[in-house]
Amino acid sequence: MRVATAIVMLGCVFPIQSCAECLPFSEAPKNIGASKCTTGKVLKVTCGVSGTYFLNFCPDYRGCPFQVVVFPADFAMSAISGS
Repeated sequence: MRVATAIVMLGCVFPIQSCAECLPFSEAPKNIGASKCTTGKVLKVTCGVSGTYFLNFCPDYRGCPFQVVVFPADFAMSAISGS
């Protein structure tokens, strides 16, 4: 099972608790270095030439306080481990 699927499934099983602990993506800069759940609407997903994926929560990533970056090696580890 993929990690993202597991997280979504846990959010469905425990919706009140998971929402209470998640921060809006705009609060992410205040929590650098901490492990936190972040929530928001992904507006755009792009893939760079190296295979790195970027999930953007703002129309213009340059002014956005939060962005998700997934490196190709992370995809490879997911496929190997079956998670």
